[in-house]
Amino acid sequence: MHIAQSTTRRLAGYVAVLALAVPLFAAADCAEGERPAKPAEVEFHRRATAALLAALPPAPAGVEVTSSPIDFKRLPAIGLLCREHKDGEFTVSARRDYLQRVSEPERKKLLAEQQSLTDQIYALEKIPADKVAERTKLEEKSRAAWDAMKAAEKAGDQAATKERAADYRAWRDQASGIDQQHLASVKPQVEAMRKRQSTIAVNGQQAVVGVAINVAQLPAANATNPVGAYGTASPGRSAGLKVHNVVWSVSGPDGVLRQALTASIDKARLQSLVGKPLPAESESEAFAMKSVAAVSPVPAPSANPAATAPAQGAAATAESPATPPAADQSAATESVTQAVGAVNKLRGLLGR
Repeated sequence: MHIAQSTTRRLAGYVAVLALAVPLFAAADCAEGERPAKPAEVEFHRRATAALLAALPPAPAGVEVTSSPIDFKRLPAIGLLCREHKDGEFTVSARRDYLQRVSEPERKKLLAEQQSLTDQIYALEKIPADKVAERTKLEEKSRAAWDAMKAAEKAGDQAATKERAADYRAWRDQASGIDQQHLASVKPQVEAMRKRQSTIAVNGQQAVVGVAINVAQLPAANATNPVGAYGTASPGRSAGLKVHNVVWSVSGPDGVLRQALTASIDKARLQSLVGKPLPAESESEAFAMKSVAAVSPVPAPSANPAATAPAQGAAATAESPATPPAADQSAATESVTQAVGAVNKLRGLLGR
């Protein structure tokens, strides 16, 4: 299976956080060829897939789901497995993509802020006039030393040639150091501005929620995007066709959308799957239909994300189950239908 590319370039840097599991092997990687999944593997995969889909938060009001919709009754098949692998040597995963668009006036405002930061960076990195004058004098001394070196070399005076060459390198290095010293002096400010630029979502805030069952290695706490894990690492993945671990991740730029999605994940339900028989597909579907996590509107993407509340860290989110408000079932049904489509994309990213 080939690793699928992210459908959204802006999220390319963040989707890596969702690599919670080692993908299953492509046909070319199967040393002994492929085999069809056994009935028990198919049943476990379907139940696990349904359970993960039910755990994906419905889109908050005002937020779109950009994943392709798939019906719960048509869950993705497990496909072929490698002959040399043991029973259950696969990971089950799902993901869902969210987009919160901005209004045209807000978009123009964000574009203006981006340009303002670009202008400020240019102004900061521009070498001041007095430094330019200092650099010019050093360059003149360097050229003079070069000419003197060449003259000594032509005259056959090796000692003078060596001395003038040393003078030339000293003046040259001092001249180039003028620019380097200035750029180093403004580097903290410039980096802060570039970081701010990277968070300006001109076309809207984007985020991805990923969940997986039975990964070979649990994800570590992440300083960039929230992650959580329950259970223990399972090198054999779904060996024994039991739930050894469940992991989740919310990737995307820090902001109100990512924070709302992180808070709306039913962490208690995910944790309850570990070590227990998986619920029937119909049970997971019924739960998903009733799930109304994060149905409150998410505030519009702000031109000043620093003013929003900070996102929870990995440890905090993993231990803080959310209790979502109620909403009408029709909205939940629509959201669930859209959520199922996320599986196809994650199959390419995290494995079958």
